[in-house]
Amino acid sequence: MKKFKINPNTQLSEMIEVSQEDSPNYPLLYFTGFGVRVPSKLTPTSANYPRKTESAKGNVDVLIASTKEGWAVKCWPFSIFVGKNGEELFDHRHLLKAVKENSYPQVPVAFYERKFVGDKILDGLNNSSVLTLMGLYVNATDGTV
Repeated sequence: MKKFKINPNTQLSEMIEVSQEDSPNYPLLYFTGFGVRVPSKLTPTSANYPRKTESAKGNVDVLIASTKEGWAVKCWPFSIFVGKNGEELFDHRHLLKAVKENSYPQVPVAFYERKFVGDKILDGLNNSSVLTLMGLYVNATDGTV
């Protein structure tokens, strides 16, 4: 697995070797592009806390060890929901703790916005419910859980 040490001057093109086609399939969100953010400025959504995985210390320890060697350029970046209230990290809360622990100056991110699918019930959900569902969905379908 190719890893890359990120420094303050690292360009996005050096951090990722993925494209839109590699994006997780979030049924209620659509991908809008990539960017770079400072980890301390990322705000995790409170929508995913019902998943009860916040205290999974072992998961964080493994991620800290893995990211100490560098960023895996073939891995999907941090998933950010962009809505009228700003940006919210809706996946990779544990990875965020790991990169902060390893003092990453910046990280790659993938931006998403709300997708309306023409279903009265799904389109009527508030953004918090959508982020909760999409966090659960990706963790149930990514092959690691």
